[in-house]
Amino acid sequence: MKLSKPLIFLLLCVYFVLVVFPLFWLFYSSLKADRYIFLRPFQLPAFPLHWDNFSHAWTGAHFRDFFLNSVIVTCVTVVITTFLAAMTAYAVSRFEFPLSKPILFYFLAGLMIPLQLAIVPLFFQMKQLDMLNSRAGLFLVYLAFGFPFSVFCTANGTYQNTDTTCRADATGLNPALDNPAPRNWFNRDAFTNRLGFTPGVGPWRFGTSGRNVVTGPGVTNFDFSMQKVFRLTEKGNLEFRAEFFNVPNHPMFNLPGATVGTVSYGVISSTHLDSRQIQFGLKLRF
Repeated sequence: MKLSKPLIFLLLCVYFVLVVFPLFWLFYSSLKADRYIFLRPFQLPAFPLHWDNFSHAWTGAHFRDFFLNSVIVTCVTVVITTFLAAMTAYAVSRFEFPLSKPILFYFLAGLMIPLQLAIVPLFFQMKQLDMLNSRAGLFLVYLAFGFPFSVFCTANGTYQNTDTTCRADATGLNPALDNPAPRNWFNRDAFTNRLGFTPGVGPWRFGTSGRNVVTGPGVTNFDFSMQKVFRLTEKGNLEFRAEFFNVPNHPMFNLPGATVGTVSYGVISSTHLDSRQIQFGLKLRF
């Protein structure tokens, strides 16, 4: 059944409201006094507008310190992780020695441990090391959980000089497209299977295409949460939480298929993160 244009326009308008209204609500709620956010959550803010909420969040709520800590820890972690992972991956993938496979599987095992399972043991371990609430403790945790993934990405069979999948040969064309789309994210004619190569015979060599020559879709995410505690009695209170994930509801695509000759080559078939999720919670303490 083909939808009429007025119906399509109506559906798009409804979708537009669902996507834009949470952003608008977040903005005008930030201009309210704290008590009116929960007493009148959907009412427009009354004058005078509380623009000082932003400065209070930056200074009084120490958001400035949190932002600085994130920048420092992220920059240091990325630089050191990349440096250590590149050296480890080169040794594991290019050199043959008795412990090469066990070391690779050791890093692979790190990918199988969900971070949530390690939070409680990590807390007690950091407490014993007297590194709670410190940048050094956070840096070590980020380094440990980022290192296995970085090594495994570089050291898997895709980049090894075998008769399995290897880097493709470059044809000389620009892989970037002016208007990339999920069905055709890059110029597929820019790459081809290894020229002059016979499976099982060779010649053994790496492909001529460079690493990281194709840029995938970026990830820009915005989450938001609010918490309010209502005191009911001297010993009892009610806690309300509202959490919004991927507030703009913008699709964040995964990387496209990168194996020449397959159906998924150059095609994005999944998303990196889920669509917008909203959850509310109540906790009664007594």
